[in-house]
Amino acid sequence: NANANANVNAINQGSWGVTQVKRDRIHETAGSADDHRGILSIAVEFLFGPTPIWPGPSDVEKWNLIERFILSRENGITLSDLVPFIDNPPPIMEDQGSTLPSHTVSGCLHILAHFNGVPISSSRFAFPEIVAERENGNFDNHQNSAESGNSEMRWESILFENQSGFSSSNGRTLGTAPKPPEYLHEKYHVLTKLSRKEFGQCICLNLFNIIGILLLQNAISKEGSMLEIKNTTAFAFVSGIFSLLSFYAKFFFCLPLARLIFVITVNFGIKQRNEKRHGIAKVMAG
Repeated sequence: NANANANVNAINQGSWGVTQVKRDRIHETAGSADDHRGILSIAVEFLFGPTPIWPGPSDVEKWNLIERFILSRENGITLSDLVPFIDNPPPIMEDQGSTLPSHTVSGCLHILAHFNGVPISSSRFAFPEIVAERENGNFDNHQNSAESGNSEMRWESILFENQSGFSSSNGRTLGTAPKPPEYLHEKYHVLTKLSRKEFGQCICLNLFNIIGILLLQNAISKEGSMLEIKNTTAFAFVSGIFSLLSFYAKFFFCLPLARLIFVITVNFGIKQRNEKRHGIAKVMAG
């Protein structure tokens, strides 16, 4: 028991979980940064996407999710129980007794090694260190992004952030602990995390930019135009400037469009993995 407590102290200094205080500080920092965004910051995100690029869940959130799942099984777990939580799930199993592929077994063993699981029978494992962590009151039992989020991909949620309501509580009522997680849920990539208004402002701004450039280009020529430029050098200089502005205006649309194609392609793979984990979790539960 003393060794287990010593290991718990070492774990608490590592990356197994995130305390509520740290979580609140992260949210406060992010919120204060969003409240003071300028037009340049909005335009940069429209062009290059949100930061961080990878939506998560983070490694800390994954381990915390798996830790909660392990602690919900008082009689220990088997390798098959961990399949819905690995990064690369196999095809949906027909029953709990199906033979696991080698890469699936490797992913499950990685989880066992991370939490120092010890065998209690030929097929079941226990985790005394994280049990001791819970008994010492250092266990973080909060939901995180590894188990929440929409399973459907909607255009609105991909293009900009939906700020019209509150997120789902996954069947949780006020004052009660969250339900034990069933499987790992990867978050979908998004084009931006701008609000609907900010996203619309970027579209309108560039549309006006393109229309203005086209009108000015048509209005300027050497002879017979509204803004006639007779000097050859001046005409070449002005034409070069408008060509550069025209390239910028097209780039402002082409780069987000290319990123959108990438986001849709990557999200398709994430959707398949989430559906596999969900299907395997149903088989294991049923």
